[in-house]
Amino acid sequence: MSMHIDARPGDIASHVITAGDPDRISYLAEHYLENAELVSSKRAALCYTGTYAGRRVSVMAVGMGIPSMLIYATAYSLAYGSQVLRNVPIGVVDECRTPTSRSLIDTFNAGPNTYVAYNPTSMEEAKELFYGRKIYGVVYIPSDYEEKLYGGEQANVAIYADASYFLMYRQAFQELVSGIGTTGARWNSSG
Repeated sequence: MSMHIDARPGDIASHVITAGDPDRISYLAEHYLENAELVSSKRAALCYTGTYAGRRVSVMAVGMGIPSMLIYATAYSLAYGSQVLRNVPIGVVDECRTPTSRSLIDTFNAGPNTYVAYNPTSMEEAKELFYGRKIYGVVYIPSDYEEKLYGGEQANVAIYADASYFLMYRQAFQELVSGIGTTGARWNSSG
C-alpha cells in the first residue's frame, strides 16, 4: 500500500466512502458498519473496513475533503508513471435532453481517455452499471442545466467516479472536468 497509510493489501474494500474529518469516520464505522475493523490510522488517515447492507465497504478520512481527495488521486496515480488508460467507459444521465446537454456529452467522447458507453435513464440504472463494473464514472446533467447556463446562473453537473483504482479515477475525472470546464458549468464530485 501507500507510504501514507499503514493498511495491508486487501484491507481496503473496493467501495470506499471518504470524509475529511477522522471523527466522522469513527462515527460512520461505529454506527453504520458491521464488524468494523480499523485497518489504518497513520497520519490521522483513519480507515475502517466492515460490511454495510451485506457489501464490504471501507470508510476513510482524507483530510480536507475534495481538495485532499484530488491530491490523493493525483499523488497516487503518479506511482503509475507514464501509464495512461484509454477508453474508460462512463455513463451519462441526461435529464436536460437539449442540444446544449448533448454538446456537453460530445466533449466526453472527444478526448482519448473516456467514452460514453451508456446513457442510463436514471441514477438507479447508472448505479447498477457502476457497481457491475460496466462503467467507471457517471455524469449527471440535471433538467435545468441549459436554463441555468443560458440564464446567467451557475449550472451544476455532478460527477461520480470510482476512486478505488486511482489510475482509472484520474483518467475519468480529468477528462470529465475538462469537458465540463469548456461549458462554464460547475461540477460537483463524489468518488
